[in-house]
This record gives sequence, structure tokens and C-alpha cells, in this order.
Amino acid sequence: MITMIQTSRSIAATVNYVLGPKKRAEIILSKGIFSMQGAANIIREFETQSALRPDAKTKLLHIPMSFHLRDRELMERDGQAIVKEWLRRMEAYGFRFDQYIVVRHHDQDHKNPHFHLVINTTLCDGSAVKTSYIGKYAKMASMEVTRNWAMVATDNRAQRSEPSIAQLGTVQSAISESARPATPYMANDTPSTDAPTGSDGIESDTPSALAAAMMELLIQPTVVHTAGGGGGSKEDDDEKKNKTRKRFFKR
Repeated sequence: MITMIQTSRSIAATVNYVLGPKKRAEIILSKGIFSMQGAANIIREFETQSALRPDAKTKLLHIPMSFHLRDRELMERDGQAIVKEWLRRMEAYGFRFDQYIVVRHHDQDHKNPHFHLVINTTLCDGSAVKTSYIGKYAKMASMEVTRNWAMVATDNRAQRSEPSIAQLGTVQSAISESARPATPYMANDTPSTDAPTGSDGIESDTPSALAAAMMELLIQPTVVHTAGGGGGSKEDDDEKKNKTRKRFFKR
């Protein structure tokens, strides 16, 4: 489950979008909305509450909530309970929402099952919804709900098989203990199905390439960059200095 915090200055544009007929929209949850008969009535109610804070430029929070395709059945069965839990966790972090709708879109069910949460940034007492660090806490609440409901983690960055700090330490130790090039690092005996592959399906060899690069750095002499932009080894630089000194004393 992933949430993305967006803001809107137009109540009508946002509500008409999330309730658009082409989206095959379905309202599954609401608060502070008394008339659910059509988008026009919902817009009117949002605008009435928003008028308590007429100088506010941001009228709504618009939060898409996306789920992994494998969680579609769970989402259809318990979607309302999942969203309610997310809202409770946000309240526990200090966020208060007095008026909102949660809309299910069915037009992307085959590849991107998702909800849209539309929240009025004006509370019923005329004060503003707290938004400081809301993105950080929304992500934390999403991760907690994902774990609690045993859903698939949909943050692709966490699924890449990149070398970890521990792996880098292993490669570094191997290089320092032996002068021969390090063998390719493998986390498991069998290749992971999540390993990054190229266009031909060959597994990425990032750890071994890193080991070779580190070995090359270890055996190369120290490079000193000169003012002219060139470079040379420290030994060559010392030799030039000695020759300069000899010429000076010969004079």
C-alpha cells in the first residue's frame, strides 16, 4: 500500500475528477458529508465548510492510495476497514480530519487497484488541518497497515537486490585479507528471482564489479591533481620536486 499526498486549490475540479463516470467511481467511506446525491451536492458541502477559512489557498488534500495487484481481493473485501485503520493511525500521529470522502476507482483494477481520499483542509471549527510532515507520517501509517494486513510491500526500492552495507563490508574485508581479486559475492546459493536483470535476462553482477573496482583503487598509486587539471602519481610528483631542488642548488 502506497499513499501520495497531493494538494488542490479547486474543490470542484478535484471532486469531479474522483467521481468521474469514466473512473467507474464508488464512494466507500465519508465523514462530514450529509448529502451523497451526486458530485454537485458533495462539492457544495466541501465549499460550505471551506468558507469558514476564506483566505486559505489550499482547499483540499487529495491522497491516492495504491495497492499491489495481488492484494486486489483483500482490498475489495476489506478496503473500508483498511482505510479506517490508516485514518486511525494518522489520528494517533496528531492529524485530524473532519470532512472527507474515500472513492474507489474501478477503471484500473487490472493493473493498479486504488482509492482516492479527498480531505477538506478546513476543520468544522474553522481552523486548518495540520499538514506539517504529513507525507512522512502518511508513509509510516501505510507501512504499518501493510504489515498488519499482511499485504505486499509495493515500494519497489525495497525490492531491488542492491548490495547492502553488510555486503559491502564483506567485499572490503575479502580484499584487505587477500591480494587476489575477490570472487563474486552471492547472498544465496540460488539466484534471487528479484535480482535486477538486463534486457537479455542475465543477472546483474553489481557486487563483483564493485569488488574489482575497489581492488583497482587499492593497488593504484595515490593520484594528485595539479592546478592545470592533469594528474600524476605521488612518486612522480616527489621526483619532480627533487629535480627542481637540485637545479636550484647547482646555481
